[in-house]
Amino acid sequence: MPVLPAILPILIANNGYSYLAAGLLVTAYNVTSSFTQPLVGWLSDSKGFSVSISISLFVSAVFVALMGIAQNYYLIMLFAIIAALGHACFHPTALSLVNRLCIQENRGRITSYFVVGGNFGYAIGPVLAGILVYWLGLPGLLFLIFPALFMLVALRYLLRGGLPGRVSPMPDLNPQTGWGNPKNLS
Repeated sequence: MPVLPAILPILIANNGYSYLAAGLLVTAYNVTSSFTQPLVGWLSDSKGFSVSISISLFVSAVFVALMGIAQNYYLIMLFAIIAALGHACFHPTALSLVNRLCIQENRGRITSYFVVGGNFGYAIGPVLAGILVYWLGLPGLLFLIFPALFMLVALRYLLRGGLPGRVSPMPDLNPQTGWGNPKNLS
C-alpha cells in the first residue's frame, strides 16, 4: 500500500507520532498482508474460498481513505490491518484469474500485464494521495474512494461480461488471444 508511507510524515507532524509508532503502522499492514495471503491462497485452493477482486480492492481503498479522518492511533492501525486484509484477499484470486485467462503461449505476457497494472496503481496512489492531502489535508484521502468505486464497477463490468441487459457474457477461452470468461471472479 503505497499511500501509507506517503502520508507518514503528515501523520507524524499532525499527530505527534514517533518514528517507531509510524513505522509500526506500515509493519502492521505489511505483516498482515504478507502472512494472510498464503492462507487465503490455501483456502482458495483447498476449500474454493475466494473474495471478489473488485470487493477486495474496494475494501482496501476505503480503509486507506478512512485513515485520513481517524484521529486515534489504534483506529488508524485497525484501518491499516483491514486494508491489508483486502489486499491479501485480492492477490490469490486475481492471480488465479490471470491463470484462467491465459493459455501456455501467452501466460508470461498476460501475467506481465497484471504486474504492470499493479505497478501503475502503486505509482499513482501516492501521487493522488499527495495531491488530495495538499489541497484538503488528511481528510482529502476520502476522495480516494471515488477511483476505487470506479475500479469496482469497471472490474465487475469487465469480468462479468457487461452490465445487466447491456452486453452478453464473455465467450469461452479463445485459443488465439488466450482470453476467456473468468466467471464469478469479479
